[in-house]
Amino acid sequence: MRLSYIILFPLLGALINGALALRAARRGKPADEALVSLIGVLLPTAAFAVALYLGLPFLKGAEKPLGENLFSWIAVGNLQIEASLALDRLSTIMVLIVSGVGSLI
Repeated sequence: MRLSYIILFPLLGALINGALALRAARRGKPADEALVSLIGVLLPTAAFAVALYLGLPFLKGAEKPLGENLFSWIAVGNLQIEASLALDRLSTIMVLIVSGVGSLI
């Protein structure tokens, strides 16, 4: 399971709901409330589930953080700066709080 899913699921939900809102505005009809609500709850909850799955070892006492390199941000000569995600004990707690509250909202 990838760390980037924690970010991608809520972003995907926002994009889908935004597209549904634009389509509804063009048609002059309101968007389907059930579908918008389902997407608005399901995808942030999926991010919470991924965070819980990936963070469970840290809650049990694991020491080694998880990491995922996304892309090379800056490459100048010998200097390489990577854009990456990391998950350790502290970030696990924060991700669970933020994604859990986001799922409830």
